[in-house]
Amino acid sequence: MKKLVVLVFVALFAVLGCTKKEGADGAAGTAAGETYKLRMSSIYADPGVGDITYKSLGAAMQKFIKDVDEKTGGRVQIQGFYASVLGSANDTFQQMERGEIDIYYGQPMSAIDTRFGAWSIPYLFRDYDEIRTHVANPDSEFFKLSASWMSEHGAVLLAMGLSNTRGMFNTKHRVTDVQSVSDLKLRTYEDPVVSAFWEDICQAMPMPVSEVYTAMQTNSIDGLEFPPTSVIGRKYQEVGKFYSDINWQWANGAAFVINTDSFNKLPDDLKQIVTDCAREAAVFQGEREIADEAVSFDTLKAAGVEIYNLTPEERQSWVDYSNSIAEKIRTAVGAEAYDAVINIVQADRTAEPVAAEATEAAE
Repeated sequence: MKKLVVLVFVALFAVLGCTKKEGADGAAGTAAGETYKLRMSSIYADPGVGDITYKSLGAAMQKFIKDVDEKTGGRVQIQGFYASVLGSANDTFQQMERGEIDIYYGQPMSAIDTRFGAWSIPYLFRDYDEIRTHVANPDSEFFKLSASWMSEHGAVLLAMGLSNTRGMFNTKHRVTDVQSVSDLKLRTYEDPVVSAFWEDICQAMPMPVSEVYTAMQTNSIDGLEFPPTSVIGRKYQEVGKFYSDINWQWANGAAFVINTDSFNKLPDDLKQIVTDCAREAAVFQGEREIADEAVSFDTLKAAGVEIYNLTPEERQSWVDYSNSIAEKIRTAVGAEAYDAVINIVQADRTAEPVAAEATEAAE
């Protein structure tokens, strides 16, 4: 009922106009003191006040809203809807496209656009440094390509954060190489890339994340692929005892996306402030996630969870498996998008020795 009431509320505002503009006296007008009221939605929980450990995604949204209000002197006010109160990631992205809300924050899914699956190609990035180079850099070819896809959905990509990478958590045993998951019933999220990767090596079971705790508790599933910080955030360590850093996928879960019409209604100075605040919040999210991940393993160990770091040979078995299904992933994503993303990342790696030699020569 609460969700229905909120949806009706948002729909009413959409009819009245997406980006609401008010003068200093509250009436529509062109006075210098006019304000712009925006609505922003996410699946992430409101971090509240106080300790934000393991809450980097929600905390970044909170920071963005606060910073925009402060740095625009209240001229741009953003109402945040957290915790899927307006619907799923797909629901709220489509609401943003239609102008029913102004800003989407989260992971744009391939159900919306198959090209979005290219962000989630298994083992696309080697580490957070590569993610920072390509994803969090608005001048990168990766970011520009992503922004061009967003523009076709009537949206402006303001920023992307580091988000997180996904390991393996389960109740039964240590996970090492690819073969070691063959006996596991694993929760997956609904996505063609995810299905293509997991369906042949385990018993993959798409399931809402809200059902996972009870499903592990009752042995309906054995575990799931998930970031360590999110394991703690959802208290899965209470029912599972094994975590392995397979880090099979980067999830583009910290994308700040604004409806193009909503963005264009802002004066240029406010556009710049909103953009800058989104990028600062994205950087903040990445810094928090890396810091949280560093301490998450100690927290899991203290709860009795075994933390296993793959050997180079074991990690290579996962990479080799990923390479063996590359054409399957390419089909799921679309050849053009897949090739474009792979070429961008590979071109940067190819240039690494040249860049290193140039640095040494300069020294």
